[in-house]
Order: sequence, then C-alpha cells, then structure tokens
Amino acid sequence: MASIIGAMAASHSPLMINNFDEAPKEQKDNIVGGFDKLKEMVEQLKPDVILSIGNDHLRELDLSNMPQFIIGIGESNKTMGDFNLPKVTIRNHQGLAQHLLNYSLDHDFDLSYSVDLNLDHGHSQTLYYINPSFDIPVIPMIINSVAHPNASLKRCYRLGEVLRNAILSFEDDIKVLIVASGGLSHWPSTLSIFNGHPANLQSEDDQRMFAIISGKDHSDEAEQFRIQRSKKMSEEGKTGRVNAEWDRWFLKCFESGNITDIINLSWQDIMDNAGGGGQEVRNWVCLWGAINGVPAEVISYEPVREWVTGMAIASFKV
Repeated sequence: MASIIGAMAASHSPLMINNFDEAPKEQKDNIVGGFDKLKEMVEQLKPDVILSIGNDHLRELDLSNMPQFIIGIGESNKTMGDFNLPKVTIRNHQGLAQHLLNYSLDHDFDLSYSVDLNLDHGHSQTLYYINPSFDIPVIPMIINSVAHPNASLKRCYRLGEVLRNAILSFEDDIKVLIVASGGLSHWPSTLSIFNGHPANLQSEDDQRMFAIISGKDHSDEAEQFRIQRSKKMSEEGKTGRVNAEWDRWFLKCFESGNITDIINLSWQDIMDNAGGGGQEVRNWVCLWGAINGVPAEVISYEPVREWVTGMAIASFKV
C-alpha cells in the first residue's frame, strides 16, 4: 500500500528570484538555509512521488473558469517558466493521480481535473528549491486562493483528510511526500478579485494587468510587465508590507497543533490581517488535513519586505 513519508510547507515569492539581492543578508541566508534543509530532507526520504498543493496566479486559470480545486491527472505537467524560473516538463504519477480523483468523487469531494495542467510559480518555485532536477514525479493540486469567493479553510482541511485516505488506500507500494506552497502575509501586485470582478482598476497599470489576465497573455513582454510591476509596487511600498505579528501567530498555531483557530478563519479575517496573498494559506491547511494535523516544526521565518512576503518554511513529522 502507498504511504505518506513526509510533509513540508514553504512560502513562495517570485521576487526571491528577481529581487534577491535587495533583501538583507541575514534574512536571505535564513530562508535559503531553510530551503536547503528541505532539499536535504527530500534527498533522505527518497519519495516516489510528490503531491504538490499550491495555487495559480490568474495564469492557467482565469475568470472564465475558476474551479476551487483542480488536480492534474495527465502523463505530465509543464511549468510556465514565469518570473525566470525553469520551464520544464515534470512527470506525473497517473495511477495515483487518477485514484485521488476517483476516491475524492466517491467520498463527496467533486474535484475538477485536467490532463494538461500548466503550473506557475505557485508550484514550481518550491519544487525548484527542494528538487532542482525535477526528476521526481509530481501530482499537482491547485486550490483557488486568488479569486473571491474561495472555499473555506474548513473545506480545505477536509480535502486534505480525503486525500490522505485516498493515498493510504492506493494498492501500489509507493512513498508519497506532500508539499504545500504559499503564504504567508503579503499584498501582491496581482489584481484583487471580488465576486468574479476586479476590485478596482484605478491606474493604467491595473488596466493592463487585467488585459493580460483576461487574454491569458504569456508573452515575454507580458512577463516582463508582471516582473516590473511587482518590483515597482514593492519599491513604492504598496505591496511590500508584511504582517509579521500575524504570521508568527499563524506559525505558532501550526507548531502547537491549534487546528480550531486556523480553520475558523474567514476570508475577511485573512484579507484584513494577511492580505490577498495570505489567502494562499489554504494550501498549508489542506496539507495539514492530509497529515491529521500533526504539529509543525518551523525551520525559518523572515518578514522579507523586499520580496513582499512573510517567508516561512516548515516540516512535519508524519
């Protein structure tokens, strides 16, 4: 039977790559060191497959089709290479992926699926740091964290529980590592979506960003616009704020196994205290459900304003 051999979670920030040198050295060293520890863990665990729980940033999924949960079940999945990350094709484990889908459907969880899922930095950045060769098969799970309305945190935790049972019921003797990517607090340059519409389009930059999103524009010119928009808004202080106090509360809950306070957070609670980017903690919560809420071991945390993100790295003994 399949087994869950490990779990880990990490923040992602494209400016960690594109604005790396601007961050204070102590913060950079702490976060890079944390990712190095996760990489060492992957090398020691030797998983047969990674279940990657992350989100999309209005690149693969847009307002014409926004599922709350979607799993990739094709032979492989491609990374987009956004924000100067590698553009690669990653093998899937189709047998387990299809089993997760079918088991979830049979247990009252109606997942969407794709046989041709393209992954942005919401998956590829963490995978790159923990397995730079991309030689381990990956089953991607995308949770909507960018377009309101979103599934509740209770629902995300429940999805994790269903995925856990699905993995443990798979007949093949394989080792599964679960990885979550996202959060913590940040106010990103991506447009805020409320009830299926942009919250505001106040500037020409906002209007151009909406045109890029609506047209699924993945051209080099559009990519450079996204990068420069992120850097510009960080420099102007519009998105570079981080709520370190909330982040540390969140991590303390994970360290102590305080599931109740986490899953009772509302969309508005997160928006007020952790920004639109904080909605990505759904990925952490889903992972937590998949490992029965065991306490986390926080490896690193830094409120890196230059990367517009509260950067956290954690592992879980399962």
